[in-house]
Amino acid sequence: MTEGHPCFVATNGRIGFSVDDLRAYAPESGATFRYVWVAARRAHTRLDLGAGRTEAQHWELELGAAGRARLHARLHDLGLDPADYVLLPVHPWQFRHRVAVSFAPDIARRDLVVLGEGPGAWQPQQSIRTAFDVGHPERSYIKTALSIQNMGFLRGLSPAYMRATPAINDWVAVQVRGDARLAELGFDVLREHAAIGYTGDAYHRAEASSDQQKMLAALWRESPIARLGEREEPDDRLMTMAALLHRDARGASMAAALIEDSGLKPRAWLGEYLRAYLLPVLHCLEVHELAFMPHGENIILRLREGRVTGVFMKDIGEEAAVIGDRELDEDISRMRHVIDDDEAAQLIFTDVFGGVLRHLAGVLHADGVLTDTAFWEVVSQVVAEQEARGEAEGVSRRRRLDLRVPRYAHSCLNRLQLRNTRHMVDLADASGSLIHAGELENPIAG
Repeated sequence: MTEGHPCFVATNGRIGFSVDDLRAYAPESGATFRYVWVAARRAHTRLDLGAGRTEAQHWELELGAAGRARLHARLHDLGLDPADYVLLPVHPWQFRHRVAVSFAPDIARRDLVVLGEGPGAWQPQQSIRTAFDVGHPERSYIKTALSIQNMGFLRGLSPAYMRATPAINDWVAVQVRGDARLAELGFDVLREHAAIGYTGDAYHRAEASSDQQKMLAALWRESPIARLGEREEPDDRLMTMAALLHRDARGASMAAALIEDSGLKPRAWLGEYLRAYLLPVLHCLEVHELAFMPHGENIILRLREGRVTGVFMKDIGEEAAVIGDRELDEDISRMRHVIDDDEAAQLIFTDVFGGVLRHLAGVLHADGVLTDTAFWEVVSQVVAEQEARGEAEGVSRRRRLDLRVPRYAHSCLNRLQLRNTRHMVDLADASGSLIHAGELENPIAG
């Protein structure tokens, strides 16, 4: 995969990477790397864990006893007590270009102790700052701060913002995994079950917020490999949904190849895909008032012989939102962004219809696999399935979205990037940050 978000003109910027960095750390290079591990003084560091996981269990699962012992041995060699520190992985680029320079005083005070490379061979995913342990696929993904400018903003991680991340993910997982309809559709989430951030630096003592406060943090996200094992579906393959828009060097379409491999008629294949992707997103909005950011990179498809059998949704802590006035614990209340039904429907129009499906429709139409008209007919039929599910089937909806309006507002993503090349959307007021210009015709109106 070499493509970025299909709606943005400026996508794979990677401003800050050299040519050598691109070879070493860009996902399309296929290379692996090792994280640099530091020990962060516990008094200035916070490790938050999801329900049912202790700190000892976390390190046992994610580092292994031998890996943790090797890192602790380096602290013992320096005459330091491992109990006074928390282990923290750092991307090697981030260590060389940010931590070693900006946190030099912290290293001198031994508030941060550099332990060197840790275990594992980690391969970057399309989101670039998230990596997967290819030698231990059951272990969690690691997502770290990576202060390069990519897709419109610096890829930092805020220690303060991440404190609620495991709790938010736990709450979302309870809603999703307790819903029989979502299980029937093969929908699941990948929980971010641990987050760590260091705040003992000078930047966190300053009153003004800055990007420098987002340079030293990490989180762990469930591996989909482990979730496949729980479902006893070892034959399933996994693929980023963004790949449905991919063409190889010869111009061949990934989506067309999957349809051919499946042996299904294109309309049937598309219907299965939409029931796995679109229906759960709609169901979560209407039944749970739960919104995700369902673009291609945030969805991992489960495939069996070319057919989409389900999806995993990720990036929950930063981008999931409760769009109604539901009761939430104080520690996860930042999730609440109350919007009306029209704006809730706009999420589907912008993020799904405009951000994913119109591009897939174009690929299949250009390849002669399925005409644009037939494509949107199938979308309309799948939406009708959600519309038909009513109280008689025991479905209690908090919202009923009208996806049949003739026209809807055009949300201009590129204008957000051009307005502010470092910070596109204010997470505290995402709706107020958007820019609209004119309207678009609804392809399933009527």
